Amino acid sequence: MYDVDEIGLKGFKKYSRYHLDSEGRPKSAVIGDSNGTEVEIIVTEATLRFDDRERTLDEPLNFLLETNAVPLIAYQVLMHPVTSKKRLFCLLVDSGETLPMTIEPSLDGFATSIGERYTLGRDGIIESVAYTSPDLTVRRAFRKAPKWHLPIGGRPFVYVAPTDIIVEDVEIAEAHYDAAATVARPKLIADTKAAAVFISGTGVYTRHGFTSRIDIGTHQLLDDLARNGIASVRYDKFDRRAPSVAAAESEQDFFSLCRDATKWLDWLNDEKWTQNIPKVLIGHSLGGLVALELAARRNVAAVILLATPGRSFRELTAEQNNWFQTHIGLSDRAKETAKKQRDQFISALETTSEWTEETVPAEILAYRSKQRLYKSLLDLDPEALVTKGSSPLLIVQGSSDTQVTKTDADRLAAAAERVNRKTEIILATSLDHHFKRNTARGMALLKKLADRRRRIPIQLIRNVATQIAHLIDA
Repeated sequence: MYDVDEIGLKGFKKYSRYHLDSEGRPKSAVIGDSNGTEVEIIVTEATLRFDDRERTLDEPLNFLLETNAVPLIAYQVLMHPVTSKKRLFCLLVDSGETLPMTIEPSLDGFATSIGERYTLGRDGIIESVAYTSPDLTVRRAFRKAPKWHLPIGGRPFVYVAPTDIIVEDVEIAEAHYDAAATVARPKLIADTKAAAVFISGTGVYTRHGFTSRIDIGTHQLLDDLARNGIASVRYDKFDRRAPSVAAAESEQDFFSLCRDATKWLDWLNDEKWTQNIPKVLIGHSLGGLVALELAARRNVAAVILLATPGRSFRELTAEQNNWFQTHIGLSDRAKETAKKQRDQFISALETTSEWTEETVPAEILAYRSKQRLYKSLLDLDPEALVTKGSSPLLIVQGSSDTQVTKTDADRLAAAAERVNRKTEIILATSLDHHFKRNTARGMALLKKLADRRRRIPIQLIRNVATQIAHLIDA
């Protein structure tokens, strides 16, 4: 999977074990990878159990759609040749989102509503697959099957609490909010200079910063800050009662993120050990915008912005799209297709209607769970958020960050200067969006993100802790 040196993607092994009924519909599946991630799926006529959570299905499930789904589709076509237009109800394995998809016959095969075109050979088996990008085609190879071995066990990310600081898990369990968090603080209250709420950015990962393949480094940052006198609470971004990641994401927007962060700031203020200790907000990426909004409403001693955008989602995604098109080496035709897809996505966010089969293309519908969040961010102005508050700012930006750049840090600082808001800036040389050393270029820079050996430089963390102390004493 994804072992493509040309675009800097690091390979890993993935396996799927399916149990299908006589019609080819899924009954159960176990899907995992060599990084130690594994999920079990159990399907009945009316329910779906996914990632240990059960929910009701809108209609019977026909298909499990994952990244390596071509062999499954080939099997389905052999069982049920595409002779007329059909509608399938699919589960997107990576997110838990359900997606209606149609397939219909074409001159030499069939096409799907998500933009894929399948060509069949004379034997009725898939010969090739063309995707929405004209540069990407998968072709059937007549080679001896490789001797693959399914990975057993793997090495998943596990947080191990250090013993030289106090680390404890806490929770807020209310009627309309249920989430867990981890507190990291010095062993002595006298050594605690400030107590922070850490607000994470976009993406699906644990409160410690783990995805199935990447260690963002949140745990190291906050544990090392605790060693330097800055206590913190880091919380799960999703309500743990949600039946799936997709369901949890669909409930989020900028305002719900601000509401959740407020709950943890209130929790922190009520803790006995935090009395008379200055409270600060630390936000990474989108979390920095949440911190700015919260600081405009509540009294905090300082706001720390880590790789926080200074432009709207509309502007930022346009630049990110241009960066990918430049470095991935697409043809002019493929670039035009990618631009058209982004324009369609932005247009879909601008509409007031709910995303359904009738209102947006199927490839956009796959991102339905993110509609509410992205819509709330589309034209949110970070500079305006800066001018709403008065607490001191610390802006930390990596020079090798391709997602948020120095341009963003400069715009945030300029906005603060316009309203005389005290601001300090740390430009971290050769550090990327996760504040880890990264001197690669182009797509190789993104490949480096998956390197588990990298850590946030301790000198940067000490510098951040020192600057926080200076800001709250000023």
